[in-house]
Amino acid sequence: MKPLQIYTQALLISAAQFAIAVEIYQADFSDTSVFMPGGADPYVELAVDGFSSADMSLTNSGTVTDARWSNDTTNKGFAEAVNSNATALVAAGGAYSSSIDFLFGLTANGNGPVIQSGLFDGAIASSDGLAMTLVRGDSDPNVYRLRLQTNWGNTYPTIDGAPSSFNQSIPFNESLLGLNYNSGGTQDLLSDQLRLTTTLTAGADTSSWDATGVLTNLSTNTQLATYTVNNVSFNAPAGSSLFGGFGTGQSGAHIGVTNREISGFTFNEESPLTPATWTDLKNELTLVKNQLASKMTEAQGVGISTGYARVSQVVLDRFTVYAQYDYDNPNQLEQAVDDLWWNAIVPDNYHLTLPFKEMRDSIEIGNRAIQDLQDQLDGVITRKAPVDFNQGGVTQGAKHWMQGGKPVFPSGFNWMPDDPDTIEAFGPQGGWYYPLSELRSDGTLPSWSINGDVSSIQSARAKNQVPLVSFFGSQLASWMKEQHPEVEDGRRNFIRWDIDHPQLRSWVQQFYSQSFPQVIPAAGDTPRVHLLANEPHLSMREGGWKVEYGVSEYTKDNYQAWLEDKYGGDIAALNATHGTSHADFGEARDAFPFLTDNPDPTKWGVPLSLQGSALWYDVMRFNMDRTNDWFSFNKQAVNANDPGAPVTIKLLGGSLRDNYRDGGIDIEYLANLQDVLGSDFTAMPGNFQERSGEVLEWKDRYTMEWRIQTMGLDFFKSIAPDKPFFDSEWHGFDSKGKSFDIPPEYVRAALWLGYTHGYSMTQAWVWGRENDGDFSDVNSEFVGEVLTQPKALDAYGRTMKELNAHAEDVARLVPAERKFWIYYVNDSAIQDTTYMADVEAVYESLKMLNLPLGFTTPTEIAGLTGDHTIIVPRTPFISDEKLAALEAFAGEVLLVDPSLSFGKDEHGFGRASTDLDPLASIDLGEVFTMADDFADALAPLVETPPLTISIADLDQQPAYGVLMNYAIDPDTGEMTFSLVNVSKDSRQVTINLPEGVESILDLITGQPAAAELVLAPYDVHLLQASIAGSLGDFNRDGVVDAADYTVWRDNLNGTDESAIAFAGVIDGVINQADLDVWRSNYGSDTSSASQSQLDSTAVPEPNAIAAAATALALLNLIRPAKGTRRR
Repeated sequence: MKPLQIYTQALLISAAQFAIAVEIYQADFSDTSVFMPGGADPYVELAVDGFSSADMSLTNSGTVTDARWSNDTTNKGFAEAVNSNATALVAAGGAYSSSIDFLFGLTANGNGPVIQSGLFDGAIASSDGLAMTLVRGDSDPNVYRLRLQTNWGNTYPTIDGAPSSFNQSIPFNESLLGLNYNSGGTQDLLSDQLRLTTTLTAGADTSSWDATGVLTNLSTNTQLATYTVNNVSFNAPAGSSLFGGFGTGQSGAHIGVTNREISGFTFNEESPLTPATWTDLKNELTLVKNQLASKMTEAQGVGISTGYARVSQVVLDRFTVYAQYDYDNPNQLEQAVDDLWWNAIVPDNYHLTLPFKEMRDSIEIGNRAIQDLQDQLDGVITRKAPVDFNQGGVTQGAKHWMQGGKPVFPSGFNWMPDDPDTIEAFGPQGGWYYPLSELRSDGTLPSWSINGDVSSIQSARAKNQVPLVSFFGSQLASWMKEQHPEVEDGRRNFIRWDIDHPQLRSWVQQFYSQSFPQVIPAAGDTPRVHLLANEPHLSMREGGWKVEYGVSEYTKDNYQAWLEDKYGGDIAALNATHGTSHADFGEARDAFPFLTDNPDPTKWGVPLSLQGSALWYDVMRFNMDRTNDWFSFNKQAVNANDPGAPVTIKLLGGSLRDNYRDGGIDIEYLANLQDVLGSDFTAMPGNFQERSGEVLEWKDRYTMEWRIQTMGLDFFKSIAPDKPFFDSEWHGFDSKGKSFDIPPEYVRAALWLGYTHGYSMTQAWVWGRENDGDFSDVNSEFVGEVLTQPKALDAYGRTMKELNAHAEDVARLVPAERKFWIYYVNDSAIQDTTYMADVEAVYESLKMLNLPLGFTTPTEIAGLTGDHTIIVPRTPFISDEKLAALEAFAGEVLLVDPSLSFGKDEHGFGRASTDLDPLASIDLGEVFTMADDFADALAPLVETPPLTISIADLDQQPAYGVLMNYAIDPDTGEMTFSLVNVSKDSRQVTINLPEGVESILDLITGQPAAAELVLAPYDVHLLQASIAGSLGDFNRDGVVDAADYTVWRDNLNGTDESAIAFAGVIDGVINQADLDVWRSNYGSDTSSASQSQLDSTAVPEPNAIAAAATALALLNLIRPAKGTRRR
């Protein structure tokens, strides 16, 4: 049992906002005694129910300066603390809040206060205070309420006519707190992690205040209760000092509540929203901007790059305008909030507080940028200069865009203005838009259309915008709809026409033949990409996206042709498969199962009851094939008029993990069709809120939602590893919900994960303002978006600078050789709505092991060799051919839930057995438990790596949650690796260096890195170490001699080059080339040989690092004792 401790931590906040955090670590709830070390002034004294009290020592003395406590048998466990260093001066309109994070135990029925969070004016002994208290019910002990009380005692005011003994919020059941006491059976007597926040807002004369209490279950991310009392009398005059405080409640009044564990306490002051405060903030921002400009000049004078600081400078200039617009237009902003159906998650008084927050955040950005430059001037850090896109010369390479033979990562925002400052700060990506609606009825394009596109291209080239992305819009001209009104039958969102309509293809060909010969020459040699479609989705299922537009007769005609082709014109074969009795294929066409008899058109579609049947499979497979054909036609039409030009498609980011495959998207086919892979993936920070209020299960494990983006990239880069990836609508800021305070650390972590997994270019969503700050004519929600959050915008620009500065290393980190493959079967994805959830769980578990992990399919598996391993998730539906491909695989196979796999073919017909002989089988279960099981099962396949990394929590217990990518330079033997902590908790990473490796370099700071690192959530590291022995010294003994020849001979033809210390030629095999290196260096004394340079820029070919990747396959493979749980 560890002793109770309290420590305080002062947080560095801007002058207008500050906080104090207090954490108490509680002993085991079952203990009956506790050791409490003696303390020294200043101190907090605490008693816990049933325990004796003693002074609590502080690790940061001088913060908590006043407290009192009670320790008698009738008033057990009452602790209070006020922090008098965190002082707020009361002002009219000021908002002040005090929060306490806690949990508590329950042993018997009782009543009274559980815990309180409040604010106080003056010293604690004589203070006037208001506190919100969580109270256990008097008459019904399994019901809890919030109550407002004065001072620290049990004096309950009569407010708004409520009874003095029952001034409380709406009641809520104990189960919402994570307790299960009175329901019988198995009891849970320990609450979830909870947060109680008290907010006081001063009125005009500071004598009348509004008080609000909010209770949140942090474990379930659920707001349990809100209690507001208006016009409370509170003696805190303007100019007096206000403190935050907490108390554990009067235990004598509720003997059933024990052992409150306080894990965090914060006190925050928001400056009053007054014109005077606004003027002060504007003046402070002006001062900071001037100081930043001066510091940039100083840095430039000694040759330090100011590329990162330039991003911050542009952000400050932008938000000087934006914040002023929001301050001047609160009614417009309030209306924008009111217009949202999900405005319940928008912070209170958002329209009033936003400009003040934008100002404070901008001041913080400026100060951080100044400090960063000062650190570089002082030699504390050395930042590598970012890429200068203004130099031009960007070309498209095989996997990335290139400048001077080196990879670069263009970026930008949707609808971003193209002024030079914004381009410099956020990226050079440019382009033009051309909708089909510009085509005239005579098959020509108007001159204004051609001239407009040419002008856009010329302007972009003049500003070195690259690559140029052309976007083909799916709007139809009015004459098209008049001549062929049926062309809109079967349309869907973003695909506003019937892709099966024969006239449509003629129009598209006419458009390209008219536009491209006149427009494309203006692009010259500037790289370009043609975006064929935005988020295509052609849903067929009942209740699917925009099914109210039905299906066209042309679609049914094509369905008939598809059936005839599949069944070889044999109607009997069709009937046998579908269980029908159609006389011919025309009758099967007419029976197309897209039902439209529901009075609600949004519920039309192929009945969900058919899923799992042959008919369902054929309709969904047909839908994919017609979509594949449509995009193949579009690519051909583009290349007929712009030969060799790459095409891309912005696939919905959820296409892979979607529970249904009814949208016509064949992910594997489209990955192979595109020249530049495309999608719009999502990432989310830990404080993200779903619009619907849905509880996000990943928050129990992670500080961010990383899986959507990372799994999508791993899938696409497995299928098409040598193609660039363009995320043309990156939803790292905005998705199906909001974070109103996006952590800049999250933005950096999300982008680093994206680029180390295969991004080549990102265009973020969305630039939702005009240059003057107006957002009224921009087609976005605006509320909570990135242009209301300067810190997030700054983080995007600075992170892209950082990624480009290290682009060679980052590009090398994208896995070039994968050894472990998840077997993806489209048959199961079509027929089983739970299949992809299982696939994602398997992927997530394997990803925790930091394997060189990818996806394979029945068409890709033939390219894998026997030294690869396939992991098969539960696969209930699989065709005979696809199962045979798996059975023929020469490597090892690991099955998940094999008893639930392979039982049916793609049409749903049963199968007796399979000839698979797996290496092992595991059960589908909790993610970290599966990770343990995978680690055990795959351990025999792992060769000894030259460098290992151990991950633990801060209690030194093995842990998961740090994602790593790595690569070895074949010329130098240097290993570069990135670490990103996605866990919700801090992680300690220990790098176990092999013999002869003495140092690690932090490439981002340019400073030596320790072998033991503590990574906070969202932390990113890019490290480099030489793992190779000196050339020819295969046994690392400092001399190249005959003993090294023996090592070479004993490992000849092996593929684990760690066996010869990576001291030969790193080419994937121990062979004659390594012996030649030994001969060339024979007799050398290598004991004092210098380490290889750590700034190598060579990017190895995939086959050059194959063996190294194999040896490093499980750098994070940790197998603790069974039952050890890692979070």
